[in-house]
Amino acid sequence: MLYCIPDKIYNSNAWIFDMDGTLTCPIHDFDQYRKSKGMNPDKPVLESIMDLPEPLRGKALEELMSWEKTLASQAIAAPGASRLLEHLLERGRYIGVLTRNTRDLALITLKAAGLYDYFSDKDILGRTCTRPKPHPEGCLNLLDKWNVDPACATMVGDYIFDIKAGTNAGMHTIYIGSDDSTSKLSDLSIERLDMLLS
Repeated sequence: MLYCIPDKIYNSNAWIFDMDGTLTCPIHDFDQYRKSKGMNPDKPVLESIMDLPEPLRGKALEELMSWEKTLASQAIAAPGASRLLEHLLERGRYIGVLTRNTRDLALITLKAAGLYDYFSDKDILGRTCTRPKPHPEGCLNLLDKWNVDPACATMVGDYIFDIKAGTNAGMHTIYIGSDDSTSKLSDLSIERLDMLLS
């Protein structure tokens, strides 16, 4: 049984999850990465890279993917992730992954964390498949495929872009974390994924 969740969220027909820091334990230190690359500390890594001219952009993307690949193989499932996914599947819910990582690295991450088998391969989207969050395109692509109304779906994530992507798509949102400003933008705020389980 899911714990202390509004009916509109509990009864959602589809659930889309962020990956790093949501389904898996957080290990990406983006602040340190930005510092090591001399990036603007107040701007997301991907956006900073996309603002670069070629060929600097291509090189920066390769460096980012190399760093992400190293971490992907070290992924560990967040407490409660397996139980929650199993619970949703038992209830006949659609589940998918939408990450700002690449799809290839998402597959490596989910397999390393032991979560890959819960998902249909085609329901795992990354920044190489769709415009990255906070754009709602990835959410809407999955919901359209499943033929689910956004008002009957929930986005779960640990970062403001996850919440904005869900909101922009017309979905309910669950924020995992302790940032008050992001918490206020979500329909439900919890500190850990396993708090969704009793």
